[in-house]
Amino acid sequence: MPAHHPLITEAYKSIGGIYVSLCRFKDALENFYIALQTSEKYLLPDHPTIAETLAEIGCAHDDLGNKEEAMKNYEKALEIREKNFPGGHASTANVLDSLGCLYRQYKEFDKALEYHDRAAKLRQRLLEPDHVDVAAGLHCLANVYFDMDENLKAIKLFEKACEIKKKHLKDNSVSVCRTQSCLAAAYSKNGEYKRAQKLFEKTLIDQQAAYPPNGDHLDVATTLYQMGDNLLRMERREEALKCFRKHLQIKAKFLGETDPGVLTAKKMMEELENDE
Repeated sequence: MPAHHPLITEAYKSIGGIYVSLCRFKDALENFYIALQTSEKYLLPDHPTIAETLAEIGCAHDDLGNKEEAMKNYEKALEIREKNFPGGHASTANVLDSLGCLYRQYKEFDKALEYHDRAAKLRQRLLEPDHVDVAAGLHCLANVYFDMDENLKAIKLFEKACEIKKKHLKDNSVSVCRTQSCLAAAYSKNGEYKRAQKLFEKTLIDQQAAYPPNGDHLDVATTLYQMGDNLLRMERREEALKCFRKHLQIKAKFLGETDPGVLTAKKMMEELENDE
């Protein structure tokens, strides 16, 4: 089989996807780039497969905090998809949401809402209202409203996303757990601490089932951080510190001790422990 055979490309993409699920984003990028270089030898530069790989590269860069590289790859993927599918396509909506999420991280909320709205309108034309991709779009939109402190809007959207996802997926699926964790954070931000705590605890149990053998994953770290914040608001300081310590341990395991997010978490832990 020649080195640039399509099956070779798909193999590298699959390996990259496995590394993403393991939070090994640098290894994922290495395989996605090999897949891209291989496919460029037998496909035109505006082929949909190229766009798919560019979107995966963008996502891995995003996970690593390389926002400019993520933006560049997402925009190129969007350009190719819109050229190939002028009437719209579900994959176009997915990359629109990816760009919206990136703008949210930049706190350009109007721009984020614009991209998520474009994605939602595409899906309304192309998909059933209870499709899992519709739920994914609602989740993205809810995150923007959460960051804008429009908590009731965020809660409504997270609840709807959860409802749709649970029609199709198990409670301990990665996708359901992510939305549950965000919904719990929105409840907490809205002052519903007991309700939030109950959902955080359920989500952690579900995540431990979703990520065997030891339940360690960056998604788990995020839930632990949000739960720790909720416990602080409930004045349950020791339990909060336990969550923050575990959050830091998992982040350092996957991202390394010098990662900016890990350093920020360490500083926060030191400040909290010094206040005791």
